[in-house]
Amino acid sequence: MTSQEPTPSSNHEFTIHPPLLNSANPWATTAADLQALYECPFTGAVTIRTSLLEAFNQNPQHHQYTFFSSVLGHATAKIDTTTYAEGRSEILPNETSSLNTLGYSPIPFSSYLAILKSMRDSGVLNTPNRKSNGKTPKPFIVSVTGTAEEVSRMYLSLLSLQNEPETLDRGLSLAMEINLSCPNIPEKVPPAYDASSLSEYIESLSDAKESEEGKIPVHVGIKTPPYTYHGQFVSLVSVLDDQYTRFLSRHYLGALFPSLRLCNWDGYRRHGRRRAPSSRFGECKNDTQPSRCLKTRGREEDQDRRCRRRERRNWVF
Repeated sequence: MTSQEPTPSSNHEFTIHPPLLNSANPWATTAADLQALYECPFTGAVTIRTSLLEAFNQNPQHHQYTFFSSVLGHATAKIDTTTYAEGRSEILPNETSSLNTLGYSPIPFSSYLAILKSMRDSGVLNTPNRKSNGKTPKPFIVSVTGTAEEVSRMYLSLLSLQNEPETLDRGLSLAMEINLSCPNIPEKVPPAYDASSLSEYIESLSDAKESEEGKIPVHVGIKTPPYTYHGQFVSLVSVLDDQYTRFLSRHYLGALFPSLRLCNWDGYRRHGRRRAPSSRFGECKNDTQPSRCLKTRGREEDQDRRCRRRERRNWVF
């Protein structure tokens, strides 16, 4: 008896419950790290450290992190790169802060696919106490970066894995985070700061999506850098709006914003009118100039406080 082939109409829910997940960080690097995060009852999803098609060229002399006391204002432990490749050390009393110059994961994207397949095939993902809300599997968010063409290739690889019958039967749920906020791509600023660069990524992913129409989707999130002024938000909205019908129409995108969430996008283009999307803090009423209705951090003190509380859970699907 063979497993049933997946279909586009298959019930593929994506749930993060409880609403707590790790960021892409050094403690989400190895298979043991991912297993520990998955088994933790307090995580609703597991984010894998940002990877490239080829392993990141890690230099212990440059890519390090350490802990320190914010009260003392200086390091309280030496960075030991002889024992730990990235300078890991025991956390000492009163060390409440960290500092890093880290790069991406030294493990390539293909190895993470192998780790996920191994976890799937071992049967550890399909037990009731490890499901996100008792019903749907706890998802893995695979964080990736690279050129637009490389990111599209990684998307197609994840899409292929998501649609394997064994993936559905054994509780492996996948999503993808595109890290466009880190300045570690040579000779390029973080792509999410530049409208033309961001558009290149969205268009490339749209092409990849259309080439595999009819498969169970892999939800995609964009990790943006901190936006500090109004024009950056307007630029982002413009790029997403241009790709609405190709990329956003089936909820393929969840964006990470420092202080803004866009929702009700269907109303934004209703009857050809440029109706502003609602912000995190309420529905925008301006039908003609949506950019004036985007509320950013610091505009009002109460909104600022609400924003800070919600930064712990930035994924929006």
